[in-house]
Amino acid sequence: MRTLHLTVLLLSIVMAKTTFAVKPAFLIVSKAICDDNLKSTVSSQLITFQTQVAIEIGKAFPCAKVKTQYENFRTLDNLRQRELLGEDIQDQLLDFAKQLNTDFLIGLQIKVVGQTAMIRAVCLNNKKAKTMAMAMKSIPFDSFPMSIYEEITKKLIDGLKQYEICPFTGPVNVMVNSTRDTTITEEYPVYCNGMDQQYKKVTRTSNYSESTWNLVRKGIPWTDGTMKFFISQEEKIVEENGCYKCPSGREGGRTYNEKKSLKVTGSGISHESIHDGKTQQDTRIELEFLDNGTYLIKPMGTSLPAISDQHFEFSAQGTCDNLPPKNETIKKETTVPLNPVFGPYPGKSTDKVLQQKDEKKIKNPVTLEEETISIDFSLKQKEN
Repeated sequence: MRTLHLTVLLLSIVMAKTTFAVKPAFLIVSKAICDDNLKSTVSSQLITFQTQVAIEIGKAFPCAKVKTQYENFRTLDNLRQRELLGEDIQDQLLDFAKQLNTDFLIGLQIKVVGQTAMIRAVCLNNKKAKTMAMAMKSIPFDSFPMSIYEEITKKLIDGLKQYEICPFTGPVNVMVNSTRDTTITEEYPVYCNGMDQQYKKVTRTSNYSESTWNLVRKGIPWTDGTMKFFISQEEKIVEENGCYKCPSGREGGRTYNEKKSLKVTGSGISHESIHDGKTQQDTRIELEFLDNGTYLIKPMGTSLPAISDQHFEFSAQGTCDNLPPKNETIKKETTVPLNPVFGPYPGKSTDKVLQQKDEKKIKNPVTLEEETISIDFSLKQKEN
């Protein structure tokens, strides 16, 4: 009865949907495809192969838990023996079940056809059902040098260097300064009342903004921190129309003046996202590792909204539709986004430290503002 209970419980664990573990976990399994008379030899080689891969995965990704199929078989056999002796193994069984919950599955295979052995290793992301890396090689079956396992393992880990398995954590500071000081003139001839006149519109814009983001990356890609910002905007429009058309149909000269201004100071990071059922600051820092041994860093976030007064001034003088000087004030909500992309910089997901200090200047195609964006970060690979 105890043996039946053990079998049913383990079967339910295998059939259950895998969930993402607190620590990234690798499970290494293997399969031999060969004639029965070669099974013992090939299975022995696979145990050696599993051990080699487990050691190197542990070195490359020190934060991860690594288990092999061979280790699990030994543990399971030991539990069965203890159960047959009458021992209550419920707690040990639950611990073992937890260890079967894995994020990354590495499959090893040795297939023997004739005198050729085809050796293959593949790593899958269990959560996304995606192949992450693969390595393979064919050799004569009568020659199994240890170096062949080292070579295939190295290729497999090289493929995994594009993925952040052990999270990089640490401070990331970003500063953004934007300015716009432009004058746009629109001018062309107009005709009315038997005379040539001129239409001219001058728009002067003077904007300045700065934001400082002091962030701390705590996981993949979850980030904490603070930010503050200041924005000053002013726009003046002077429109002179020598042939302004009145409601009556009469045309004549008219000058229109408009001024808009805004100053706002704000701080704090938005808390719109949900992570693990809890409100999460809507800020993250993504690392994208490229296949050429470089990476991009992408800080993203949004400030808390700040409410300020936006001021408007209007006046017009001319042949009609005169407007005496008028002032209006409305409340305006302002938020500041963060979404620069920095890099590529030299670095892989197996490095222990990613560190850079950089600055770039760009022109925002939407606001036409000249932006200076600087970043200073020092991220360390989490080891436990």
